[in-house]
Amino acid sequence: MVTIKTKIQKRDARGDVRHGAEWLQLWANPDDDLTAFEQTTKKRSQLALERRKRSVEQLAVPLSGNPHFKPPALNPTQNWTAKDWAISRAQIAKAAFEARFPSGLVGLGAMLGQARSVALGLGQFPGLFDDLRVLVQHELDLAGCGHAFLAAQLPLERALFLVFVDRWFQLSTPFWDSGAVDMWATWLARKCPNSILALDRHLLDQEQFEQAVADFLEELASTLSSTATSDHPDDNQDGDQGNDNMVDGELSSDLDDALEPILLEAMELDKASSPLDHANAEDDSTVAVATLVPYTRDFDQEQPLTNALQQEVIAKHSARLSEKYLQQLTEARKLSRALAYALCAEKKSDWQFDQEEGLIDSSRLAQIVAAPERTRAFKAEISSFELDACVTLLIDCSGSMRGKWMDLSVIASQALGDALNLAGISFEVLGFTTAATNGGHAFQAWREAGAPTPEVGTAWRLNDLRHYVAKSFGQPWRKARTSVPGLCDASLLKENIDSEALVWAAKRASARLEKRHILIVMTDGMPSCSTSEKYCGPGPLYEATKAVASNLGRKEIYALGLRQDPSSLYDKSIEIKSENQISSALMDLAKFATIGPGKSA
Repeated sequence: MVTIKTKIQKRDARGDVRHGAEWLQLWANPDDDLTAFEQTTKKRSQLALERRKRSVEQLAVPLSGNPHFKPPALNPTQNWTAKDWAISRAQIAKAAFEARFPSGLVGLGAMLGQARSVALGLGQFPGLFDDLRVLVQHELDLAGCGHAFLAAQLPLERALFLVFVDRWFQLSTPFWDSGAVDMWATWLARKCPNSILALDRHLLDQEQFEQAVADFLEELASTLSSTATSDHPDDNQDGDQGNDNMVDGELSSDLDDALEPILLEAMELDKASSPLDHANAEDDSTVAVATLVPYTRDFDQEQPLTNALQQEVIAKHSARLSEKYLQQLTEARKLSRALAYALCAEKKSDWQFDQEEGLIDSSRLAQIVAAPERTRAFKAEISSFELDACVTLLIDCSGSMRGKWMDLSVIASQALGDALNLAGISFEVLGFTTAATNGGHAFQAWREAGAPTPEVGTAWRLNDLRHYVAKSFGQPWRKARTSVPGLCDASLLKENIDSEALVWAAKRASARLEKRHILIVMTDGMPSCSTSEKYCGPGPLYEATKAVASNLGRKEIYALGLRQDPSSLYDKSIEIKSENQISSALMDLAKFATIGPGKSA
């Protein structure tokens, strides 16, 4: 082995000793140190990399339809992963689609233009769908919102792109699977129903599409302006059929913070297209609301909650909420007395005899004649009371209830359950949601059937119902109360189709013999089904719920609104905004029930 004799000598990777001049030569030309085999291998690797780069870049011409289109430059390295190559292909495809379907839009309008180009491009080249999904996820991760599951966590400009690519590409698999996109889609459909339909109609006409984008941003800016100027942005101020109530997945105050840049960008689009008259932003046209009907009931399910979840999951939620519920125990007995009085049925068929005054007892007429000194020949009518009511607790298990609000619902349900049990009143606890946030099997069946149009005056319900029985009428409360917290599990929380849930709960109560049927609904907002609203608009869901709530026969309906006022749907309602308000809200509920049907406050 050669020994090192001077400081300018060092060993290389192979252990050979080299002096300073040789090291300088290697620094200038590192390949000089490679063997012939290593040099051949490296050249082959570089050639393969260059060929792969050219093959990706060559996608640009057929995708853009322009032989002179120049794609974005690529700088691949040997350590690129499959994800890196997918992102590079998607970047070239996205640029090519924008060249194929150009638009002169700026600001927020540019995001709609990108959504249009990507949707139309994917319609012709669907094989790039997976690559573009990888690119979208990569961009969202860089922007810090890659794990957004609420609308407030996803910026509006990115939400517009994702919502409208899904809407226009019309694939059952979402472009980016997140509840945040569904929440934005539902909210936008409610805020801008007319202009969104115009975007759909003019998708293939660039000039008319740009004008439709201007109208859409005008309507959106006008809506946000009215929301920002109200004292309580989350409340339904204008009574427009509940459309200004926040939908599932409340956009919260973050949406109000986005108002100013949205208006500025809308003004920027204004200069690029046509003047916008914000004073005339409201559309006075009236649209007939269709009746909601299920496309198919084959995939709807009703099952006990204990069958839908493992016992370990239910026990975990029960233990977690037990501490929160301790502060409600002191109110349970007080509430039970209030409910017992509220739900008593008055009867006037009982009489007391041998009275000194009242109505003459006809059976004592002979006695009155024979012995008039006896004064106890009268009878008096008395009022007796007995518990003659059953109660159904119906809980909204939608995605927006996740976390604090679902905990509040369960705590309120347990408080009511304990009170009703102490009062000896029959009751059951039900939960309602859907199987998915993107339509589930019903939507897939509708697409496979060629997306048939419903009958005139009707609209499809394109989702699968999931109804859960946490406690039935005949089940002991001591066994069922520990399973109710299972409704908090995130795997159950999807969307809410309230109208059919109300009918379901009322039908179950109809089998009871009690004279009063009380239905208590716990919800945090308007009914929501993103897929149904995407293709039919929000009107049918809202109107169906309002119609059912007003026409359930002798059922009495009371609503507990969590962070939202449900009075636009339910005549008798109470709003709860924090845990501290549960006891007082339930006592107010007992006062409502005391009034009862056909009585005045």
